[in-house]
Amino acid sequence: MTYQNGSGYGYQQAPQQRGLAVVAHVTGLLGNITTVGWLGFVGPLVVWLLTKNTDPWARSQAAGAFNFNLTMWILNAIAWASITLWFLVIPIFISVILWVVVFVMVLWCHIKAAVRASSGRDYRYPWQLPILR
Repeated sequence: MTYQNGSGYGYQQAPQQRGLAVVAHVTGLLGNITTVGWLGFVGPLVVWLLTKNTDPWARSQAAGAFNFNLTMWILNAIAWASITLWFLVIPIFISVILWVVVFVMVLWCHIKAAVRASSGRDYRYPWQLPILR
């Protein structure tokens, strides 16, 4: 559901929709920070489950956050798996670089997504495996 903004120009998402989308993006970021990248997909999944039949826009934003966090989880798992080859310098170097890239991407993308969702605009995450829609 959308409503016309007060200026008469264009349409924005209703405040409840924006709030749910912001929650999906912020819980993804908080989940990544508090669990060191392991459970960032749980918050967006919960929002997706709550909105899958009632709010198409918030559902699509939650699905994007879930897909992005799942992709980042896979990259994090690859970095942890490659660190098990601790006796080789190259896997450790690659793991550290991958962790830095994942951390920066998670931080940047979630903040940008939450800001856009708070103003009722779509955000499409750059790297995501399309699992949920």
